[in-house]
Amino acid sequence: MNNQTVNWNDLAGSLIQSFESFLSAEIQPALRSQAPADLAEVISYALLAPGKRLRPVLCLQAAGFEKHTDASGFKMGHGPEDQDWHQACMLAASAVECIHAYSLIHDDLPAMDDDDLRRGQPTVHRQFNEWKAILAGDALNTYAFYLLTEMPDSIPDDQQVEIHRTLARAAGISGMVGGQYLDLLHEKSGDQQTATLHPLSELEQIHALKTAALIEASIRIGAILAGYAPEKQELSARYGRSLGLLFQITDDVLDVTSQSAEMGKATGKDEARGKWTYPALLGLEKSREWIQALVSDLQKMAAGFDQSANHEFWVKLPAWIATRRH
Repeated sequence: MNNQTVNWNDLAGSLIQSFESFLSAEIQPALRSQAPADLAEVISYALLAPGKRLRPVLCLQAAGFEKHTDASGFKMGHGPEDQDWHQACMLAASAVECIHAYSLIHDDLPAMDDDDLRRGQPTVHRQFNEWKAILAGDALNTYAFYLLTEMPDSIPDDQQVEIHRTLARAAGISGMVGGQYLDLLHEKSGDQQTATLHPLSELEQIHALKTAALIEASIRIGAILAGYAPEKQELSARYGRSLGLLFQITDDVLDVTSQSAEMGKATGKDEARGKWTYPALLGLEKSREWIQALVSDLQKMAAGFDQSANHEFWVKLPAWIATRRH
C-alpha cells in the first residue's frame, strides 16, 4: 500500500464546499419553513454538524458533478436541463446525508450505543433530550425520501425510481437497520447466544449492512444520475462495498489506537462492551494487513474506471480512508 498521507480537503474540498452551500441555502430554509421551530433546530444541529461529508461527496463524484461544474459550483451551461441535473445531484446527495445523520442520531441513543460525543460536540440526545433526538432522526429519515420526490421532471422516471429503490434498500431492513439489529443482537444477547457462529463472517455481514450499504448506495445513486449502463453501475457499487469494509476496519482500528479528542467521539467503548470488532477478532496487526490489502484491491479496481477528470479521486480515496485520523 502507498502510505503517503492523502488530505481529504485536497481530495474533496471543492465538492464539500458546494454541498454545504446547498445545505445552507436550500435545505435548511426548507426545513425551517416546514417543521416546528424547535424540531428544525434539533434537525439542523445534526445535519449541519461538522463532518467529512463522505457519502454526499461519493454520490457527487460518481455522478461526475465536479467535472461538469464551474468554479462557483454551478452546472456549466445555461439551459434548463443543465440546472435540473445540478439540482437532482444535490438533492440526491442531501438525501443520502439525511439518512446518514438520522442513523447517527439513533445510533448514539442510550438504548443503542449510548454515546455522549459525536463530531466533537454533544450527541443530539445530550444536547437536547431523548424524545427530541428520536423524532429528529425520524424526521431526517422521511425527509430524505421527500427530497427525492422534489427532483426535476426532466430526470427520467426510471432513474428516479431506481434512486428511491437504492436508498430505501440501503437504509432499511436489508441495509443499515438490519446491520444495526444484528450488531445489537450480538452485543445485548451475550456470547452464549452466538457461540456456534463464525464471528468473522458474522462481523463482515453486520458491517456489509450497517456501514457498507449506504456507502455503496451513495456511489450507485451517483452512477445512476451519470446515466451509466447497469454493468458500470455494478462496478461502481462493487467498489463501494469494498470501500465500506475498508472504512469500517479502519474505524475499528482507530477506536483502539486513537484518543477521543482526535476522533471527535468516545473511543475504546467497543472493547469495553465486548463487541465484535476486527482488532478484537484478528488483532491489530492482521487488521492493518487487511486494510493494506483492501487499499491495493480498490486502487486496482479504480485503475479500471474511465480515465475521467475525477479518476484521481477514486485512486487516492482508499489511501485517505486507511490513513485518516478520525
